Amino acid sequence: MTQQDLLLNMIPAFFGVIDDHFRAIAYDYTEDSISLYVYLSTVHTEDDYEAVDIAITEMMASLPNLKYQYIEMIHDLRPINELNVYKGWFYIKKQ
Repeated sequence: MTQQDLLLNMIPAFFGVIDDHFRAIAYDYTEDSISLYVYLSTVHTEDDYEAVDIAITEMMASLPNLKYQYIEMIHDLRPINELNVYKGWFYIKKQ
């Protein structure tokens, strides 16, 4: 799986998932796993976590070599350039 494959599958999976309080989404991956770090301007709700989980499940259906997922919801108000980018940004809210 290439980074391009991953990002191209993230776009439709996250369509309609990103809410106003999502500040940024960073990602990390290996051949069989994906990790998402969702930076929020508020404390996350169960609905936020579930929406991201569903999006990753859709990605995993399109990329059969993905077998493991990790989601971390992070309430962090620091400037975007101070946040951990991991392997890259999928989403950054203009502020």
